[in-house]
Amino acid sequence: MRAFAWSCVVAAILPLLPRTAAERPVAVAAEDVEWPTTFDDVALEPLRLSASEAEFSADFPGAIARFAAGDREIVVRTVTEATRRLHPAADCLRATGYDVTATGPVVDERGRLWASSIARKGDRSWRVRERIVDQGSAQVFTDASSWWWAAVLERSVGPWWAWTVLEPNPADR
Repeated sequence: MRAFAWSCVVAAILPLLPRTAAERPVAVAAEDVEWPTTFDDVALEPLRLSASEAEFSADFPGAIARFAAGDREIVVRTVTEATRRLHPAADCLRATGYDVTATGPVVDERGRLWASSIARKGDRSWRVRERIVDQGSAQVFTDASSWWWAAVLERSVGPWWAWTVLEPNPADR
């Protein structure tokens, strides 16, 4: 039993160890990606990545782009392999001073399942929705952890689109 426990510990730590140059994920150039052009029938207008987003994307296995769609901001990531670098927006928002409260899964007016939360900072708040979609099978994940396990265990083979939609909180209007 002790050997099994140590095997579990080693298996849990291995994905967190630094990779050799040959094992590191290869970022995809954003200009080489055929990004979506609309979201909910609204044209997507490309936005420049912030300096920290651009730095983060350098080692990201895929590519990251930001768009405006009316009063919404949409972050789209294409992901080519299982990675712990695909994490919930709540992590980034909390790191920049937002108070984030999960509001549970929601189904939008188009029948799409999303994880949902409210992010507050000062007197402004945003509704945040997230989902990960396997581009080949259309399998949907509403949290990075279940997606990661499905990808690692090859139950979902990708590539994937990871969508994050930030919009003014309707409760603030």
